[in-house]
Amino acid sequence: MVCEGKTEETLLKELRGHWHIPSVTVKVMGQAGVPATVVDCAVKERKKLGKPVETWVVFDRDEHPKWEDSINRAHAQTLMLAISNPCFELWAILLHQEQTAHIGRHNAQHILAANHPPYHHDTRPYLKLETVLANFGDVTQRAQRLLKCAEEKDDLYGNPTTRFHDLVLRLQALGLEATTYS
Repeated sequence: MVCEGKTEETLLKELRGHWHIPSVTVKVMGQAGVPATVVDCAVKERKKLGKPVETWVVFDRDEHPKWEDSINRAHAQTLMLAISNPCFELWAILLHQEQTAHIGRHNAQHILAANHPPYHHDTRPYLKLETVLANFGDVTQRAQRLLKCAEEKDDLYGNPTTRFHDLVLRLQALGLEATTYS
C-alpha cells in the first residue's frame, strides 16, 4: 500500500495491527506525495519484489494535477485503487453521516473535525480506531451508495466518491486469513 497522506497511513497501520496481519503480507509505504508520485512509488516497490504482488494506491483528488492520468496509469499497472474525491476525509465523514452533495476538501476537513473529535487536519490528523471499527458497516454502505450514484451519472471518480472501504475490507479479509492459519 502506498499512501499520499499521514491520516491514511496511520489508520492502515493501526488496522494492520488490530487484525494481526503479518508485515510480510501488508506493507504500508507511507506518504508519497501527489497521485502521480504515489503510482510511481507503488510500481517501483512492486518491481523490487520481483513477483506479482497485490498493490494498492491511496490518494485524493484535492486539486492535484494529473488525477485522471494517475488513475489510468494505476489501472494499466494493475494497481488497486483506494482513492477519494475530494479527499480521504470524505470516507471518514461517512463513518458518521451521509454526504451525497458535492463537497470541497476544506469543508470536508471542517465537517470531520466537528464529528470526530479530536481530529484536526493540521494538528491531529488521526482517526479513532474504535470509531472506525464500530462504524465500518455504515461507512461501507454509504460509500457503496455514492459509487452507485456516480456510476449512474457515468462519473466513476466524481465528487463525492471514495473507494477506501475496499482496501479496509481487503485488510479485514487478510486478518481473518491470518487468524485462520495461525
